[in-house]
Amino acid sequence: MNAKERPGRLLLRWAALWLLALATIGIYMRLGTVFPWLAAANFQYLVHAHSHTAYFGWAGMGMMGLILELLPALTGRSTLAAPRAVALLVWLTPWTVGVALLAFWWQGYGPASIATATVNQLIWYVFAYAFYAQVRALPVRRWPPALLLLGTAVFYLLVATAGTWFLTIMKVTGVSDPILANAGVVLFLHAYADGWLELGVAGAAVALLPGLLGVGIDRPQWLRWQVGLALVLIVPAFLRLLIPYGLNGPLAQVGHVAGLLLVVPEGLFLAATLRAWRAASALRRGPAAAWLAAAWLGLAAKLTTELVPLVPGWQLLAASRQGLIAYLHLKLLAFFTAALLGLVAHLFAVRLPRAWVAVYQVGTAALVMTLISVAIWTPQAPWLVRPLLVGALVFNLLPAVALVPVAWPVARGLWRSAARSRPQMGAMP
Repeated sequence: MNAKERPGRLLLRWAALWLLALATIGIYMRLGTVFPWLAAANFQYLVHAHSHTAYFGWAGMGMMGLILELLPALTGRSTLAAPRAVALLVWLTPWTVGVALLAFWWQGYGPASIATATVNQLIWYVFAYAFYAQVRALPVRRWPPALLLLGTAVFYLLVATAGTWFLTIMKVTGVSDPILANAGVVLFLHAYADGWLELGVAGAAVALLPGLLGVGIDRPQWLRWQVGLALVLIVPAFLRLLIPYGLNGPLAQVGHVAGLLLVVPEGLFLAATLRAWRAASALRRGPAAAWLAAAWLGLAAKLTTELVPLVPGWQLLAASRQGLIAYLHLKLLAFFTAALLGLVAHLFAVRLPRAWVAVYQVGTAALVMTLISVAIWTPQAPWLVRPLLVGALVFNLLPAVALVPVAWPVARGLWRSAARSRPQMGAMP
């Protein structure tokens, strides 16, 4: 690693390139569902390759890179405390993502893909150690809210790995119980997206809002309540996602209640950041802020999904493959991707084309709604499935096309001036 290169910047650079690759793969997959003659060998495994590349490459690398960029300012240390661990992280991660993509496309959940997924998971432990080394000298009671959110996010990254280890054990032992067989997958997806990614973006946004909008959070206690509630609710909330697979009794009720209560910490974060948004000058709301606003709309939509279990018959939708894909796209595209692009663009002074924000978010919203429609109507009106899949292809094109002129300037900007100074983040609340 070049001594002048910042490790966070390097990870973000690779993450932006993987985002472009994901957009390409996503379009190809949609084309294959509408035009089967376009499907390549092992097309049925490409969905596994796509999802794992999204989690390991764009989302995982992007979040780790952003946190590494912010840690020195948040902890008061001018450099990262574990340079060898960080160097190993930066050197290994881009290549293990590529190997995982090929392995999952080759054999789905086979020995090679499980091995590469395990290596990616071990890299997350390296990152968690680097984070711990940076913050261990600072008492938790002195952590600013942004650092508390990031620390909680790293905790849930470790919780997510418990799900993958459990999944591996189930695969090796050949357990056929539907609840146990799905518990590892559900725990991973839930802890990773709702814990690691959502809280990570929240922490980064809180850290960068003073520089982005000229106004910080004026209710920091709300963010501390958010952290406390997230620590209490996120793990038990995953239990409700096992109800479609047969979970019932007290554990199911605990999952129901915890899942419904997740609207409280998410609502606290939205309320705290919207107060800052309203207090900001309109001149400060540039293209990066526009992408962040789009992401907050995605988070608000995701918040409403916490109430879906109140709808009769929601188990059929939750157990549907297309329903799950819609939910993951809501979290990863409508919220996380829009937020990370805006935050990174601000941090490195990359000029994003504002016009593509609406194209991206409208296309994403239409895609999610179409996939939900497929999940609802497949059992009742099979003849509607193909027209809806064609619609999903069309709507998938909008965010994918929007990502090219947006992700490419981010990747190019990160590739250029390695020594570019960081924008001022402003005072921490």
